Amino acid sequence: MAIRHPRIKIWQFGRPGVGRRGYKKANSMKATKPAAKNDQSIGMAIWQLKGRRLVDRVGWLFKNGFGGVSLLQSVMDEVELAERREAAAAIVEHGMWVTYHANVHHKLTASQQLDMSFVTRLMDNVIWWHENAGGVWSSCCDPIHLTSGDGRRVFDQATNRRYIEHMSGRLTKYGIRIGIENSCGGDGMFCTIDDIRRFKEYCADIKMGMLLDVGHVNIHVRSDNNGKEHDGKVEHFISELPLEIHEVHFSDNFGLKDEHKFLGYGNLDVPAALKAVKSRGFDGKLTLEVCFDFLAHRGPADIDNPEEIKGLLISREKVLSAWAAC
Repeated sequence: MAIRHPRIKIWQFGRPGVGRRGYKKANSMKATKPAAKNDQSIGMAIWQLKGRRLVDRVGWLFKNGFGGVSLLQSVMDEVELAERREAAAAIVEHGMWVTYHANVHHKLTASQQLDMSFVTRLMDNVIWWHENAGGVWSSCCDPIHLTSGDGRRVFDQATNRRYIEHMSGRLTKYGIRIGIENSCGGDGMFCTIDDIRRFKEYCADIKMGMLLDVGHVNIHVRSDNNGKEHDGKVEHFISELPLEIHEVHFSDNFGLKDEHKFLGYGNLDVPAALKAVKSRGFDGKLTLEVCFDFLAHRGPADIDNPEEIKGLLISREKVLSAWAAC
């Protein structure tokens, strides 16, 4: 189906010919102002952006109406310290908030144990950004799945608890909230309310919240368990969550695959999801995890390509307008 896109205001940041720290308008359009201090702002998963330097991507976000940045260790590993310092200074200058997606599931040892050298480096980096970028609001992780004897990937409570314990020991003394993200995919994948409740009880002595991925919820309530759980309604699932929500990730799909498409592409009910989140007294961060074409292995959108970043700006407007309306 052909989709008509509204005209979007875009600023280009630090383009060649205007200086590394300069600003230049694209198509003679005015900059989109970030949300006022007392309004809900929206951030962007920096790993879904590419082009130029990290400081340029931060500047592009600010000039295009984003109020926060979510970081990921695999991206930070590719950035030199001097460039990180510039990006951190830009975040402080622009008054943006920061979250850190602390994934380790892709860095397990051959025996499916935590790689503690990677975990230590990751925690050190979270603390560095907390101290240099005006604070890290929260640091949440994807659930860790291990391969069982019959080849199935299953959520392992003991391994996940060990990692959550380590996060708690390193980060909470700085005031950084910690949590775990919901998944999708059916039995054993950490995607049901019961899965989350059991893990909360298993970690009852740890102060832990969660990162709510509403794209994952849309898949779960529509496809997992034949769509019977929560009547296919994302809002029913959100209302029953047993953990406090520190951050929400947004992307769209048709309830079948984790496509990470722009909002409006699929059948995610954004207003219903946000209303359910807001009704819980949410005071966390809203983050887009939208990419250009995830299933075609064309993930991050190039900030210099208007066609690729168009969906990000459409998604930003959908979230902010839905939040204001509920």
